[in-house]
Amino acid sequence: MSNRKSHELYRAFSKWGWDAKGYTPRTRYQYYVTALRAEGWMREHRSKSLVWATPQDLKAFLFSLEPSAWTRNGARAAMVALFDFFIEQGITDQNPGRALPRLPTPRPLPKALSTEQARKMIGIAQTLQPQVAALFLTFAFGGLRIAEVRNLEWRNVEEDGWLRFEGKGRKERAVPIHPDLAVALGKWHVECPSARWVFPSPRDPDRQASFTWIRDHVESIGDTVGVDLHPHALRHTAATRLLETGADLRTVQEFLGHASLATTTVYTKIRPARLVEAMRRMTYEEES
Repeated sequence: MSNRKSHELYRAFSKWGWDAKGYTPRTRYQYYVTALRAEGWMREHRSKSLVWATPQDLKAFLFSLEPSAWTRNGARAAMVALFDFFIEQGITDQNPGRALPRLPTPRPLPKALSTEQARKMIGIAQTLQPQVAALFLTFAFGGLRIAEVRNLEWRNVEEDGWLRFEGKGRKERAVPIHPDLAVALGKWHVECPSARWVFPSPRDPDRQASFTWIRDHVESIGDTVGVDLHPHALRHTAATRLLETGADLRTVQEFLGHASLATTTVYTKIRPARLVEAMRRMTYEEES
């Protein structure tokens, strides 16, 4: 494969990342650059195109990178995505990237908004056009992932006060609709141009809004109070607030749709207000 054809192929890969996967511009750029770097390495050290790489070839490339778990895991993710693209295009029928080792990394704590920040943003969202208000409150009170919000249909907004939809791993999830969210969804439903999608594309009501459109509107509300905000931070905030207002871990696990309680446990470490209060009450003095 010539260099020109390789570049065309990887540009098509980047476009696929947008159209089929909804990758952020940053992710698409990183994957594209990694693919080009891997292609160059493969030609120099293995005398073949990356298209024909084996798991052993990819592993050698991976460990030629700087010895950082984040860097190597990022390269691994790029290779998995690239070969998924190759398979979809009929270029190959196997994904050697999936055989690459994933290195352990310390798990970062979710970053939740403070209660004051969340209150201000919800207040701002409620003054905006009904679609944006409903979008923001779905994140803030529903704790949904961005893909779940994007794929939300009006049939998922049930009259009994629940959102029932297909979540991660194609598992059905059910989330009770907060009263403020119910009001926002009701106002938007009256104006919504789509009979199917809760958040349709502004250009074509028969399609969902893009990931970029959703992110941009969430980020713009964060900008109004000087906070670098993304949709997943609102999911973290909803989970944190549930815990702070008395919900137990099992309840929050069900709310978030986590398969494992261990995943939910991380939220107890964000703002451990109850632990601080318990420590203040702790004593070794004899009880009278």
